[in-house]
Formats: sequence, structure tokens, C-alpha cells
Amino acid sequence: MNAERENQPVVLCPCPFCGGPPVTIITNAFYPRQPAEKLADYGDDGLDVESYVYCHECGARGQKAEDRIYDAEHYAEVIAEGVALWNTRNERHGDLYASSAAAGRNLFPRADE
Repeated sequence: MNAERENQPVVLCPCPFCGGPPVTIITNAFYPRQPAEKLADYGDDGLDVESYVYCHECGARGQKAEDRIYDAEHYAEVIAEGVALWNTRNERHGDLYASSAAAGRNLFPRADE
């Protein structure tokens, strides 16, 4: 990731369930599971982290981005991946929804077969 791209803001989509505001977080992937600090260097072994976006109001959570980070640039990349997963959540499985709709499986109650 280059510095120019890192500084460009990305609009986070609202929660798909309640419309609440999204919050980004990056945590240690293993015990102790706590927010990971942004450091210039995480040493030769790096740090295993998870990043995701969640709704401040209802707690709905997006898919996790997981990686081992070694420096502040990797830290920013993992957060950006978590944001991308949140913002594209409705597009990832659009083809599955469309095929279910075509087969009548998205109706409630479903017609008796």
C-alpha cells in the first residue's frame, strides 16, 4: 500500500440491519484478545491480528480480515481489508441470492411443495 492510497478516505457503509454507524477495530488474534496498538515495528515474529467493522448500535459484525503484521504499513492494510469486507458484504453473495430468488426460496412463508 502506498502512502497516497492510505491517506484517501473511504466511506463506511451503514449497518445493513439497523442503519447504525460503523466502527473499525483491530485486535490481537490470540490471547490476550485486546485492541492491537499501531507500532512502527512488531519484530521478526510479527503480530497475528484480526480486523473487522462492527455496528456501534446493534453490534452486527462484518467478516474478519486476518493477517500477521510486521510494521505500521501492514497494520493499515489489515484495517483496510476489514473495511473492504464490510463495504462489499452485500455484493459478495449476490449471485447466491439471485439463484435462490429464481427458485422461490427467498419467500416467507414458502409455498408448500
